[in-house]
Amino acid sequence: MGNYFNNFFYPQQNLEQVVNTVSVPDKKQLHESVCLVNYVDGTTSVDSLLRGSKVHSTGCTEKRCVGSQMFPKRRDVKKPCSKDEMIDLAKDFIKQYYESMNEKDSVEHKEREAEVLREIEEKGTYNLTFKELSFGCRTAWRNAPRCINRIQWRNLTVFDQRDARNAEEMCAAMINHIRYCTNPAKPGVLRSAITVFPAAIDADHEYRVWNPQFIKYAGYKMEDGSIRGDPSSVEFTEVCVELGWQPPKVQTNFDMLPLVLQANGGEPQVFKLDPSEVLEVPLTHPMYPEFDKLKLKWYAVPGVSCLMLEIGGLKFTAAPFSGWYLVPEIATRDLADPQRYNMLGKMAEIMKLDTKMDRLWRDKALVELNVAVLHSYNANGVSIMDHHSGSESFMKFLEQEVKTRGGCPADWVWLVPPLSGGVTEVFHQEMLLYHLTPSYEYQENPWVKWRQSKKPHSSTLISAKERFRRAVRVTGRLRKLMKVQLKKRRQCLILYATETGKSESFAKMLHKLFGNAFNPDIQCMDSYNVENLQHEELVLIVTSTFGNGEPPTNGETLADSLVRLRAPQNTPMASCRRFSVVYSQEWSSKLPESTKPLHAQRFSVFGLGSRAYPDTFCAFAHLMDKLFSDLGAECIQPIGEGDELYGQLESFKEWAFKCYNAACKYYNLDLNLQYDTDAQAYLEVHEWGDNKYRLKKSLSHTETTEDTTVDSLKAFHGFSELVGLPLKERVQLQSSQSKRSTIRLVLDSSQTEETLAFEPGDHLSIVPENDPSMVTQLLNRLDLSGLDPDDLVEVEYNKGGAKGDDWIEEKRFPHAVTLRDIFTKYLDITTPPSPQLLQILASQSNNDQDKRGMDMLAKGQDDYEEWRHNFYPNLVETLDWFSSLCGRVDPALLVSQLSSLQSRYYSISSSPRYCPGEIHLTVAVVMYTVRARPDQSYIKQDKVYVDGPVHFGVCSNWLQRLKIGKIVPAFVRKAPNFHLPVDSLQPVIMIGPGTGIAPFRSFWEERMYQLKHSKGDFGEMYLFFGCRQRAVDSLYEPELKEAKEAGALKEYFIALSREPNLPRMYAQDKLKEQEEFILQKVVFEKAHVFVCGDISMANGVSRAFRDIFMSTLAMTEEKANKLLDSIKEEGRYHEDIFGVTLRTAEVTNKYLRVSKRLSMIPELTEEDLEKDTDDLYEDDSLNRGPSIQSYIHRRHTHTLETGGFSSLNVPVSFPFGQRLSVVNPLQ
Repeated sequence: MGNYFNNFFYPQQNLEQVVNTVSVPDKKQLHESVCLVNYVDGTTSVDSLLRGSKVHSTGCTEKRCVGSQMFPKRRDVKKPCSKDEMIDLAKDFIKQYYESMNEKDSVEHKEREAEVLREIEEKGTYNLTFKELSFGCRTAWRNAPRCINRIQWRNLTVFDQRDARNAEEMCAAMINHIRYCTNPAKPGVLRSAITVFPAAIDADHEYRVWNPQFIKYAGYKMEDGSIRGDPSSVEFTEVCVELGWQPPKVQTNFDMLPLVLQANGGEPQVFKLDPSEVLEVPLTHPMYPEFDKLKLKWYAVPGVSCLMLEIGGLKFTAAPFSGWYLVPEIATRDLADPQRYNMLGKMAEIMKLDTKMDRLWRDKALVELNVAVLHSYNANGVSIMDHHSGSESFMKFLEQEVKTRGGCPADWVWLVPPLSGGVTEVFHQEMLLYHLTPSYEYQENPWVKWRQSKKPHSSTLISAKERFRRAVRVTGRLRKLMKVQLKKRRQCLILYATETGKSESFAKMLHKLFGNAFNPDIQCMDSYNVENLQHEELVLIVTSTFGNGEPPTNGETLADSLVRLRAPQNTPMASCRRFSVVYSQEWSSKLPESTKPLHAQRFSVFGLGSRAYPDTFCAFAHLMDKLFSDLGAECIQPIGEGDELYGQLESFKEWAFKCYNAACKYYNLDLNLQYDTDAQAYLEVHEWGDNKYRLKKSLSHTETTEDTTVDSLKAFHGFSELVGLPLKERVQLQSSQSKRSTIRLVLDSSQTEETLAFEPGDHLSIVPENDPSMVTQLLNRLDLSGLDPDDLVEVEYNKGGAKGDDWIEEKRFPHAVTLRDIFTKYLDITTPPSPQLLQILASQSNNDQDKRGMDMLAKGQDDYEEWRHNFYPNLVETLDWFSSLCGRVDPALLVSQLSSLQSRYYSISSSPRYCPGEIHLTVAVVMYTVRARPDQSYIKQDKVYVDGPVHFGVCSNWLQRLKIGKIVPAFVRKAPNFHLPVDSLQPVIMIGPGTGIAPFRSFWEERMYQLKHSKGDFGEMYLFFGCRQRAVDSLYEPELKEAKEAGALKEYFIALSREPNLPRMYAQDKLKEQEEFILQKVVFEKAHVFVCGDISMANGVSRAFRDIFMSTLAMTEEKANKLLDSIKEEGRYHEDIFGVTLRTAEVTNKYLRVSKRLSMIPELTEEDLEKDTDDLYEDDSLNRGPSIQSYIHRRHTHTLETGGFSSLNVPVSFPFGQRLSVVNPLQ
């Protein structure tokens, strides 16, 4: 090491020099801390965290260092804490917990500490709340000195299984853990998690996961002394066999070991893992095909289950956790180490290296093993991190920790990667090793004492003890059953899935209503453990629909689980990935009664959607309704539907009351509510009073930076994968002659490629900011009462009610924030106020006319819908409309009641391989004029009310004005149904007008990359693109020519709808021009069709295909429809439909008129239907086919069946809440 240090070209700094260069409050204290040097740039840092923190021994002494030992004996981790030690550790942990929320020494802190101390005095131990447990788990990860990926510590998901009482329940929890981490909704995009089982009472009552890793391959000692499989697993494999596990008859190198679980000190039990639950990655090499013949593989999830979690003196001996692999962990340690799979020699043979003369053959082979692992995991879309990224990540974490905590415990010996350590940043950084609490601690393998205790004379005694334990457990279960029977209230589970938050708001109303007679529990679908579903009595579902009939992001996992549960026997899991398969002919047969897992359950569903999307209106709600029915559940109230275009809230309230009424009757409960009076009160979720909320000037001094803003938005929205992407470039795509603006944005993703893994066709969700000028206008209209908009404030809630004075912090925001930032970054001020908010605002007015106007709109009926859709007023315009509100509205009212500013979805316009380290977007910048107020004059010109106020799309205009280099908060949303075909030989036909070309740019870039870097043939790609004028609006035409010349595009066709001296032509018209070509490619050559555009364009394209089939194949319309449906069922027709655009806003108004007629007129004549259809067909761009007509007939039929008004309409969330790639009022 001496030569190493002599290679630096700057003199070493002694402590006195450091004292003079480091700025600290008290330089005298510096001598009590430790100075650490980075030998690359010469920078120094001071670790002061050690001072003043409770630390455990490292095991080192003055005479020896055990830092390089694998398992150093630092202390007896199993030694029970005395009462004084428990109190000391508990107080320290509770202090850390409240310090993390800036509430140290607060009243709540003191009360909680006193509560814990009382519990310890009485029981000798205490219980953590879930929030405390979550904080402890994450902090233990944060404190783990041997972990290089600690920058993710805040994203650790905690599963609280402290109520588990037997090994079966532990097994169910472990399976749930594996499923969650594998991420069925986004297979391979791994999520870090920990499952915590009960704390050990004493050494005889431990919960243990015997597996060192809960996913691991077996190791078999053969007769000749050799080992098949993983040598590190030989002893544990023998233990599993002793416990009754039977290895496969044909043993391989990669046999999955079972789970061995021990509950409450009882006998260990063996549970075989279902191979379908474990994601494995076949290992291949991009340059050496011979490597593939080795048939190596490895599992995706590295699950450590041998460590003990210690939090505040409590010892959780079973706390398995997992994240994702670092490449050298698999390639260097697992595959290359001579005591493991020892693959270096075989790798050298494949590479034809001279192992006798080439002294560096091991290095070369090792690098290629790492290349193979990295390539394989990336190719299969499985999360993994290379050692350079890991090193950079840790250095950033170290910098953050020194800044926020004053230091960071780190074990240099472990953190320096085993491959190319000297060229990583961590190698050159001095570190300090110490152990903080909470912590993860090594503990002795549980089978060691178990094997020692296996003596014949003790077997009878053990059996007697086990019989006694089982009797106690049975007694406990009987007691629980008796308590359940004695409960007066039935359990009711309310599940919701949402993209914008509206479904969650409705679910909270439902929770409040059902709380009158039931014991309701409300959960988001993605946080619910589907394993518990069959045990629920009553399940109510409130959900929107995303995109082209897909579930919202937080509904994907539950839907996927239900689809797999519903799948007919022997159905390949791959065929379950499209939810539409549920409606296919193959799935039409009913499940046998004996195999219906939800046969004892009751349910009802409410869907939120918009009739602007007739084919997919409330589609996901209908899917959930069908799945629950098919799985045996009994529907107590028919599915309810709320149309965003008309009366959604009233439809929900009516359904909710009917559902409550039906549930009470079914369970023979007293109703005790009248719809017009009592029920209305329960169906209000917003609460406001002059003494309910307040804003308090904060004493904290939170420094707001771009990094802290991203972290705050991540916590505020719950977007665990949100990252900050610097804006690298912005290019204007349209001609300067155009009145419209479309831009291409380039975002720098080089530092976040692991987090933002994506494929061509995926979406990027962006969290925007409101216009600063609108925020200023809003602040000028509020009653600030001397409050500076730029002062940090906290929101407080009066727990004591209107007459009380018990103020607590309302934790809506992650930390203190300014009013200006609240309205700029967190809350939606552009969407028209909801009826509930208008009702509250009416109470703030001192003008009778304004009050009457707001009260009328607050009813949420015709007047509100007309006002909302005709004028679409933002919050500033609403305050001006009811001018008596100006200067009277308390900002706390808006801060507590306004909805969150939602993220916006855009199709990614680049290939991750063609443009590495970048994400490109194609964004139409939105500016539009709405209708003027009734007391203002306006004229109609080209269907736009030019005299009304001008509105600007929130996200697109923010991106337009954002300075280069500034951060864009974003995360990737996978679109697995809009990816290029797996078979690269299949032709691809892409159809999209305007910015509908966005995802297709990523397609042809991906193909250009493939042509350059891969051998073999590829299917032809064709593009049908529509725009107004070629010279003005033809986006990316130079790139199209380049792609065609490179062979990525076989041909592209441009349809011009406003070209001078030419008839109007849309993309679907171009399709008809090429009908023979389309028939050949789609029907005979099995081409994949990709459509990207708004709903009317998508309908037009669908109709064009039907017309082509009818014309070229002499088919009837019915047969043409069936042919198109069969293509969709084969997964070859892909649609990416985005929100209502300016062009389709007129269409939306027509749907609104039809919605009103269909909802309010009990019986419609054929003439009525004819008139409704004509209304919808005024726009030439709309599909004139059966989809709209059949929709009207379906609605008409239902109205006749129910005999009047019904909230049951037919399946996608309101377009203003959808992913928008083109012009949109909220974009």
